[in-house]
Amino acid sequence: MTDKIVAEVLTKVYGIGLKARMLAEWVRIHRPVRDDYSDRQMFALELIHGFAPITRKDLGVIFGMSASSVSDMVRRLVDDGLVTEEKASGDAREKPLALTEQGTAYLDSVRKQNAIRYRYLFDSVTPDEWRTLTDILDKVDAAARRQVDEMIFGK
Repeated sequence: MTDKIVAEVLTKVYGIGLKARMLAEWVRIHRPVRDDYSDRQMFALELIHGFAPITRKDLGVIFGMSASSVSDMVRRLVDDGLVTEEKASGDAREKPLALTEQGTAYLDSVRKQNAIRYRYLFDSVTPDEWRTLTDILDKVDAAARRQVDEMIFGK
């Protein structure tokens, strides 16, 4: 694949992502009910779900936050029953985090709300086109996961 095609695809994906972020921000500001959790806490839930096992230390590296800031962020999620930590001796930052059933249900409900909110963006795409796009995105996702594992987690 040529660099020109890759650049064109990335530009389109970035543009779509930018518009989606604009819509999300507009909805966040203008809707009457606010989320119970910060954007970082929501992102942490997504990371805990998608990159298990992940630790407080990993979150600190990803967010560029101090151990105490990460601890405060995670403590709220633990106190609210969304996240649990494996019991292990030693450094608390090294304990793997996991979503509880309640955390999984909460994250699923947020995802469903977002899917409903943005459904109109995808009305013009046929089921066959979705399957093709999904196959392509699976390959890109696998490559991205390898990069994340290598660059962030040192695997």
